Amino acid sequence: MKIQGTLFRALLIIGAFSSQFGLVAAESNDSPELTIRKFLAAIYSNDKKTFEETIVPNKDSGKMLSKPFVGDEKAKQINELAQNVRLLLTEPYTFQGKPIKPSGTNGYPSGTRVIYQTQFQGTLLGIVCVKQTNEWRIDLRWWLAGMKELQTNSPENSVKWFLYSQLTQQKEGIEKYSVPGMSLKGIEDLKPPAQGDWDVIEGLVEVMGLVKPEPDEIFLLPNGNEKKIDKSKTDELFLVGILGAEEVTFELKRIGEEWKVVPYDYLTPLHKKNAL
Repeated sequence: MKIQGTLFRALLIIGAFSSQFGLVAAESNDSPELTIRKFLAAIYSNDKKTFEETIVPNKDSGKMLSKPFVGDEKAKQINELAQNVRLLLTEPYTFQGKPIKPSGTNGYPSGTRVIYQTQFQGTLLGIVCVKQTNEWRIDLRWWLAGMKELQTNSPENSVKWFLYSQLTQQKEGIEKYSVPGMSLKGIEDLKPPAQGDWDVIEGLVEVMGLVKPEPDEIFLLPNGNEKKIDKSKTDELFLVGILGAEEVTFELKRIGEEWKVVPYDYLTPLHKKNAL
């Protein structure tokens, strides 16, 4: 498996193997759907101004728009398509790691996150949205992370090899990339997807964006425990990935010069979501 990312593959990643899963987004007075449609029109027409208005500010956002504006006529056509695209929910609205419902006329609080999936211009996309100061924005961190080349000894590389090994039930890889001494009971005897699907899984894991959360962000581990990054612990790490359109969280520990993964069961919950 080659662990690397390109812009084209990064756009394929987010949502690619959840094509059979998703709930039609419920009607709501407080949802990111309008922002998503503006974002899609902007990124596919290379409309930098509108693009910047729809995203969480990011110093690397320019990497997503490398071509000139397509022109007014073409942009109009793309915008019409974006206004009619079908949007699906793949993860619930969450606040501080837990599912949340809107509160009366106030809607969702700032800091609420949600992941939508759509197929647009022939590409299946997962889009991470976050509410900031009473407006919805698109969080590009996972797209940008999926574009990066990874070093062999990086924690991201260890996560990807561990996850691929577990999803395909290759015990040698599971043991190699797990924290030594931790029980692997229950994750080495699961039913893997059909071997014919391994290439698809490999490609998705390769381009999975992995992000170090901000200090104030809370996510849930596979065992349901809340987790925040702790910068004071230099021998521990917490990463959040978007695999397809599913949020996946990882704990790592530095063992000597290598990063090893705390071996949670990822295969079972992905099966339950019909994502595999």
